[in-house]
Amino acid sequence: TVVIVKEAQDLSRTIENLVSYVENPLESTVLVLCYKYKTLDKRKKLIKSIAKKGVVFESKKLYENQVGDWISGILKGKKYQIDPKAIHM
Repeated sequence: TVVIVKEAQDLSRTIENLVSYVENPLESTVLVLCYKYKTLDKRKKLIKSIAKKGVVFESKKLYENQVGDWISGILKGKKYQIDPKAIHM
């Protein structure tokens, strides 16, 4: 299962509540927190927990029409394949 939280920067007051989940996540779930227009504060406990247990990934701003090619490129670099239909879900 993939859970995507878009515009997670708007949850700044409550986002730290996810620390307990991040420290003991379900193995069947991928949690994606998307921050828009803000830089991650790497001093926060949540970000430190994610870095320890998962992956903190930062990228430059992408426009909507660039996302598909970006996803394909990242996966190709890691020797994965993805169905083109899955890119646009």
